[in-house]
Amino acid sequence: MNDQGRQMPDRRCPYCLGAVKLYGNSRGFRTRYDVGPVWGCMRCVAWAKVDPRSGEPMTRISDEHLRQARAMFWHHVHPIVRRKAAWGAMEYRVAMAEVLDWISDRLPGRPKPLLIGFLDADQIREAIAVADQHPDAVIKAAPAEQTRNDLP
Repeated sequence: MNDQGRQMPDRRCPYCLGAVKLYGNSRGFRTRYDVGPVWGCMRCVAWAKVDPRSGEPMTRISDEHLRQARAMFWHHVHPIVRRKAAWGAMEYRVAMAEVLDWISDRLPGRPKPLLIGFLDADQIREAIAVADQHPDAVIKAAPAEQTRNDLP
């Protein structure tokens, strides 16, 4: 990409207020593999994958903390989707869409479809709490009034 290092118009890092620039690949950022072009801040290593057609970020620029929150969300959601797909004899992607719609319906003020990449860490924690209430949830959240002594 010949515009490597180009500064994103009016874009500052939400974490350190450093300049966010376009980089031709994700090397230099803490990624498991090269995800291609990214908008990133080298000061705090926050980044977002770039849409190759538009050059716009595909998600919110995220630091390590936000990426871990997203990973935790998927850790809670994937088992629900697998159970729903197996029990409902449906394709995985259909089950995923139904589970994300179910979560989105229960999150106040969240438009459909639920796009986890644009949520902040607090909103992701809310989504995890809602996911734990799903009927097919493997990890069930205990009711708030239930104490350790009440458990069988």
